[in-house]
Amino acid sequence: MKSNEIKRLITAIQCFSELDTKMQASMMLTLLEVANAEATGTPISVKDLESKVNILSGRSTRNVYYWEDGHQETRGGYQFVEVHIDPLDRRRHLISMTRKGRAFVEKAVSIFNSGDRKDD
Repeated sequence: MKSNEIKRLITAIQCFSELDTKMQASMMLTLLEVANAEATGTPISVKDLESKVNILSGRSTRNVYYWEDGHQETRGGYQFVEVHIDPLDRRRHLISMTRKGRAFVEKAVSIFNSGDRKDD
C-alpha cells in the first residue's frame, strides 16, 4: 500500500463529501456502479444495484432518487442519473447517467488517476 495512492483515493472521495458531508458509502457506490455499467455498455436497473452495492430494495430506490431528483429522507437532487422504463420489461427501471453526472464521475476519476505515477 502506497501513501500517494491512499491520498488520491481520499481526495477522490472528498469530491462526494463536497456534495454532502453525511453521504454514506452506499450512496457513492450507487453512482459509481451506474457509471461503470454505462462505461461497459451494460444496462443497470434498481434491482441490479441491490446486489452490486449490497443494499436492500428500498435503500437502492432511495439512492437512485438521491442522485436523480432528490429524496425527502436523503436530500440530494443532483440530477446525475435518469430513470427509464425498460421497453422490454415495463416492470424494470433502468438507470443511466446524465451529462452532469458523467462530468462529476470523470472529475473524481481524474483526481484519483492524477499524481505521481512512477510509484505505481
